[in-house]
Amino acid sequence: MKEVPSSKDLEHKLDNYIVIDVREPHERVETGFVPNSINLPLQTVLDGSAPIPLGKPLLMVCHSGRRSMRAAENLVHRGYDVTNLAGGTMG
Repeated sequence: MKEVPSSKDLEHKLDNYIVIDVREPHERVETGFVPNSINLPLQTVLDGSAPIPLGKPLLMVCHSGRRSMRAAENLVHRGYDVTNLAGGTMG
């Protein structure tokens, strides 16, 4: 799995990814979110019930980077091209 070290390193590359935010919907409302990101809470990714979009590499994000790392590892094991935003959106 690949990692992007911080959101600052990513700003000009977002169009290269499908951005998936694995936080709960209320967290996105409370703390904001990456524009055009898709909200698929972590549990739905882990249990396989989330509809994972195709067409571009995936970029997994959350606030701290912990949940997105779990989701990214899960999806890599399932054969997806995934990058995790290390440190999350607060990094």
